[in-house]
Amino acid sequence: MFDLMTGEMTEEKIIASLDKLDAKPTPCYRMIGMMTKQKKDNEKIELEHVRINLSELPEEIQAQMFLPAVIYSNILLVLVGAEDEFRLDEKTAAVYKQIKDWAAQQSGHAIASGVSQMFTNLIHMSRAQQECSEALHNKQNQKDELSSLILYDDYRNRNYIRNAYDMIVENELTNAMVSRGTSLNAASSGWSSLMYPDWSGTSM
Repeated sequence: MFDLMTGEMTEEKIIASLDKLDAKPTPCYRMIGMMTKQKKDNEKIELEHVRINLSELPEEIQAQMFLPAVIYSNILLVLVGAEDEFRLDEKTAAVYKQIKDWAAQQSGHAIASGVSQMFTNLIHMSRAQQECSEALHNKQNQKDELSSLILYDDYRNRNYIRNAYDMIVENELTNAMVSRGTSLNAASSGWSSLMYPDWSGTSM
């Protein structure tokens, strides 16, 4: 399972593994990577291993994953599959929020997340893992102690349509900032900077 999720298998072995799991391939997938945010003595936000027991992950969340989650290079990796891109985005957003809320509750820390581009063949899971890791380590994910989400997709270079990710991030960011006494306009501005990150400063 670990080799399958991290893309360290050939296409033939992937097919054989799916047969053993009685899992049928879907037309498209996205991978989510998650780490906890922790503020250090120097006030710097750093990303650390999600300290959770995967066996305790609620069944209703596990049922929405294409494969069981794994932890690889200190990153919690979750794979989601669906019939088309629209359903995939909705499902990925829902799974992201459920796991993020549960993991934050279990670990006691905010969660930083990165989401890969959509891909259509499981042989590309290694690339998806790299993409969600790169998005996860984007500097926008280390700006504050709030849970945050960065998509690998760069919306500035394609026709941008508001989707399920935007609504989740906007609602959570707005609620958090308003609870701190921040105006709705300022909250909206903060959301915009989150959804349009500066990729020039991305680090791995």
